[in-house]
Amino acid sequence: MLKALCGGYVVLDIVHGPWGIQRAAGGTAANIAANLSYLGWQSEIAARIGDDSAGKAVVADLRTAGVAVDGLWLDAGTKTPLIEHSSRDGVPRYRYGCSECRRGVAIHRPLPAEAAIDVLRAGLRDVFVFDRPCRFNAAVAAAHQAGGRQVVYEPATRASPGAHRRACAAATIVKMSRLDSKKIGDRLPPTADGEVRIITDGADGATLELEGICRRIPPPCVSAVDAGGAGDWLTAALVHRLASGSKLTDALDWAQAVAAMSTLYPGARGMSSSISRPSMYQRAGRVRRGMSVRTGYVATPSNRARRGGCPRCGLALPRHAS
Repeated sequence: MLKALCGGYVVLDIVHGPWGIQRAAGGTAANIAANLSYLGWQSEIAARIGDDSAGKAVVADLRTAGVAVDGLWLDAGTKTPLIEHSSRDGVPRYRYGCSECRRGVAIHRPLPAEAAIDVLRAGLRDVFVFDRPCRFNAAVAAAHQAGGRQVVYEPATRASPGAHRRACAAATIVKMSRLDSKKIGDRLPPTADGEVRIITDGADGATLELEGICRRIPPPCVSAVDAGGAGDWLTAALVHRLASGSKLTDALDWAQAVAAMSTLYPGARGMSSSISRPSMYQRAGRVRRGMSVRTGYVATPSNRARRGGCPRCGLALPRHAS
């Protein structure tokens, strides 16, 4: 079984829909780890979140998704970020923190650099995916690159040029959205020899750059219910297809079909909880060939709030709250 390690931003998603609310582990690292598990990988995550009710909900959800959480630090001095996720006309909307109880507005806190030693002691995985250029992730990425493994970096913050340079130097693939490219592109180093750089444009497809040559990969067309998390599905599907021996252009083309399929389901990971992997493969194939598929908008069991809990995020209120 192929092994994957994901590091970086982890949050608790509060997904709102007509069926109520659903709490799920979210953020780039958690989504990709869970998506790869769904695709049949032995998936792990390494990150720091809070030792609070939101953090415990993240751990429980990742375990349910089949992700190993031994590398997930629950730190009493850290708060787990919350993101309210809703969608209108297929366009995702995000709000940081719970709008009712006001908690969960927290920044990403990286693992200490020395923690990389413990993570690497278990051996190299087949792929390492990360989205924050902290020293922990850079060290783990460099070790995997030196060992000939696939390393995917998804820059998403305006970190220092030096931090981005270290992260890109250890990556075999650098992938980001067009929006992030405009926001932080001036801080990234030029594309290195042998490095693959992918810029995604959502429903408009993706641009692939390799050895100074750019190639446009057109997307399939679907009527999206919720495009939130589609980029994380694209990353997971791309990694999965490359590991099976597919050529880069074919892998990206197939990954876009999987990402398009994911937009037919509410929530960043709604597809994996709604249909089986064989059914997803079949439907993604139809999407790739330009055929229509039924919408995945289905009723989803809601995570009810505890008695006395917050009516908006469903989590138990802090003791001092009324």
